Amino acid sequence: MNLKRVTILLLIMGVVLFWTMKNANENNIDADELQNKTIHQPKQGKGDIIIIEFSDFKCPYCGLFERNIKPKLAQSFIKNNKVEFRYVNVLLHGKESERGARAAHAVNLVAPNQYWQFHELLFQSQPKSKNDVGQTTWLTDDLIQKLTNQLDLSNNQKERILKLYQDDKGEAAKQAKADHQLAKASGVPQVPMLYINGKAVKHMTNYQDVEIAIKEALN
Repeated sequence: MNLKRVTILLLIMGVVLFWTMKNANENNIDADELQNKTIHQPKQGKGDIIIIEFSDFKCPYCGLFERNIKPKLAQSFIKNNKVEFRYVNVLLHGKESERGARAAHAVNLVAPNQYWQFHELLFQSQPKSKNDVGQTTWLTDDLIQKLTNQLDLSNNQKERILKLYQDDKGEAAKQAKADHQLAKASGVPQVPMLYINGKAVKHMTNYQDVEIAIKEALN
């Protein structure tokens, strides 16, 4: 192999390596900036490692993460305060996504200790078929009222939640829209998306990959 061919080969290898490294890191976010902007989001746990999920109650794959990955994550890392887990809404499916986010924020504003129960109830309400989750109308005002009534709250608190939820210019609506703007400004490429101290988890629907990423951050 002559010198010219070797030089060309090395240049090609360098370009490939550059793009590989670029693609591996392009979805990462500045950890301090993201943590500061999400400090008031619904959260669980109190660890030094901050995990931030960008998600949509109307998204079928977000539902799969909630049912299959999140319980293991909670058991191994959140409940024992090894990590702090935060949630940010992304409104990818129009009005229904906005309804879910607005209702969840309304619950968090009135009764934050009931937020995660409501969060889980919303995801549990997804239709069984992935196609139906995204393509049929199920996240309705009636569902929000039904789920709110399932919470262990006084009638007064439930009424306040529903009033906040119904106000499309109120604080819950503002927070839902602010969540979506944060996702856009941060360049979040898809949902669900998980960041561990600003570093994107590539395969967050595989628990082993999530676990490895968390353990690397803890070490």
